[in-house]
Amino acid sequence: MNKEEIIQNIMQKLGGKTANFQVLLEFQMPLLGLDHKTIKNLRGKTGLDIGCGKGFLVEELRKKGILFEGIDPEAPQDKPYFICQQITSVHPFEGSIPREDNFYDVVTAFQCNDLNRGFTLGGVVRTAIEAARNGGQDEWHTIRYKHAQSALYEAIRVVKPEGRVIIYPCLVRLEETIGPLLRMQRISISREFTNLITAEEYLKSELPDPSMISDIRDHCIKFGLLERTILVKNK
Repeated sequence: MNKEEIIQNIMQKLGGKTANFQVLLEFQMPLLGLDHKTIKNLRGKTGLDIGCGKGFLVEELRKKGILFEGIDPEAPQDKPYFICQQITSVHPFEGSIPREDNFYDVVTAFQCNDLNRGFTLGGVVRTAIEAARNGGQDEWHTIRYKHAQSALYEAIRVVKPEGRVIIYPCLVRLEETIGPLLRMQRISISREFTNLITAEEYLKSELPDPSMISDIRDHCIKFGLLERTILVKNK
């Protein structure tokens, strides 16, 4: 199935419905690779969750002794460890992450809308669907891809050398877009496999009607749900 067929299939079967974006922690943590050993190693260290939404993951990790913060336009405004904004530019310009370089030990991003719009097939499909609904008009090159790049570069900027930027789902289009440029800046790019069953159950939970996709596993592969992207800023 090519991209046009995927778009047509989703548009027909969604029928105006939207997916469930309140992702359970039981999916977020394992799909980001935040297992018991990883959490133990991060206790007392600093982290940032990009696209944190209401901050459920941030709150859970803070309970486990990790000094996490979150950034998102919908982030809670009544707690100092949340930054209520979108990442629209790079430091030192307005719209960048208001933290100094090399600030966090780890940066996470789970289904971050801006990153997805630039570097995943799912993001490209969503943009195409919106464009089709709007008579072919979209802001892909002027706004969305710019925000995707800004979010990625800011994540790299604020993580410490040898720290990890962990992104789910896998940014399958990263290599073909700016992969060589990142490597020139001594940024290593790798992928880690997620648990197959967890990824399939997560996808089912997100769909308005899981029966709309007959082959869940094939869909997970196409949209990078079986892997996560790992970026490391080398010294």
